Amino acid sequence: MNFALTEEQQMVKETAARIADEDLKPKAAHFDENHEHPAEACATLGELGFMGIAVPEEYGGAGMDYVSYVLALSEISRGDASVGVIMSVNNSLYCFPVMTFGTEEQKKAFLTPVASGAKIGCYGLTEAGAGSDPASLRTTAVLDGNQWVLNGEKKFITNGNVASYAVIAAVTDKAAGAKGISSFIVDLENTPGFSVGRVEDKMGICASGTSELVFEDARIPKDNILGEPGAGLRQMLTTLDSGRIGIGSQALGIGKAVLEEAVQYAG
Repeated sequence: MNFALTEEQQMVKETAARIADEDLKPKAAHFDENHEHPAEACATLGELGFMGIAVPEEYGGAGMDYVSYVLALSEISRGDASVGVIMSVNNSLYCFPVMTFGTEEQKKAFLTPVASGAKIGCYGLTEAGAGSDPASLRTTAVLDGNQWVLNGEKKFITNGNVASYAVIAAVTDKAAGAKGISSFIVDLENTPGFSVGRVEDKMGICASGTSELVFEDARIPKDNILGEPGAGLRQMLTTLDSGRIGIGSQALGIGKAVLEEAVQYAG
């Protein structure tokens, strides 16, 4: 088996490394200390196709493979761990489920702006009593005519304070237990009843915003359900599996940055 990088993969790695060294590293401490969203850096990644790197070009992405994703994300995380987290969630936890489970209409409307980097996406799973145990979700979605009515609070949501779109997990059939969970695409900018709650004061990676998402009788179109009712848990687990690629890539890049700093200090 040939593990050598293709020409395109090598180009992605070199481009991401240049961005990390020239644009991200010099500004990383400033953004972290001020808890400031690195909007300009995210826009640059969008222009390069890195915010939807494995999404087909017809939906605003770069149409590359997952090796390219790992190479790019590792280098970006080496330059600024916060930017790496933002990029990872955008790709793995928002773009992936919409691309994998969404209809053609949903992809065109809700995937394209995020994969292109014009908007930021997030994934609303975690609650006060549900995260590692997703079957304990308390956020509900009730069908009322041609709309779903969402009520509940999501906690510790990466990108939550800057996201324009979200994939939200909610209970649609309490009696069905874990099989009563469904996923929804929510246009956060145009959904009455939605608000951003507390933005967490974290110990690190502070330029990546982490916040509550609050839904109080928030109404979204009936067609915004992702896949079939009750398919949410399966979609959730598949999405989290995909997210492991992003987490591993971030860790690789952060570890490399630590090693580089240690060697420089020791020298």
